[in-house]
Amino acid sequence: MCGRYASSKSPEDLIDEFDIIESRVEFPIASSWNVAPTDETYVVLERGEEANRTLAVARWGLVPSWAKDRRDRKSVV
Repeated sequence: MCGRYASSKSPEDLIDEFDIIESRVEFPIASSWNVAPTDETYVVLERGEEANRTLAVARWGLVPSWAKDRRDRKSVV
């Protein structure tokens, strides 16, 4: 997975844009014009029947189904 993208929005901007109900962001992440696999970034989670949206921080990347351990994810980058 070699996908990279830019991330410049603040948590407040994302909350307004996506009608977020809950934020699990403890501290803001610095803007990046080159978010790469293994970097932390903001994600919008939508789960449940009511489709409530939550803003959280997650590590960008792919853990393939055949990986025995999360550390194997770097071998596909």
